[in-house]
Amino acid sequence: MYELFKSLRKEELPEFEAYLNSPFLNSSEVIKEIFKNLLRYYPEFDPLKINYRILSRMKVIDKFYSESEIRAYISKLNKKLLEFCQ
Repeated sequence: MYELFKSLRKEELPEFEAYLNSPFLNSSEVIKEIFKNLLRYYPEFDPLKINYRILSRMKVIDKFYSESEIRAYISKLNKKLLEFCQ
C-alpha cells in the first residue's frame, strides 16, 4: 500500500484528498482521517514510524480503532487510491 502512496506526486495529493472528500465517491469519515494521518509520513512512509499498530493508537474522529479495524479501513483507502489512479 505504501508503495502506491509513494507513487503519487505531491501535486496529486490535494486531488486525491478532494476525491476522498466527495460524498459521491467516499462516505467514510474514518478513511478521510486515516489519509490525513498518513500524509504526515509522506513520502517516506518509514515502517518503523508508521504501521498498523501505530495507526491504531491514533485517535480518529474521537475514537481509537483496533489494529484489525485500521487494517480494514486502510484496505478501503487503498481501493479508493486504486480507483483514483485509473
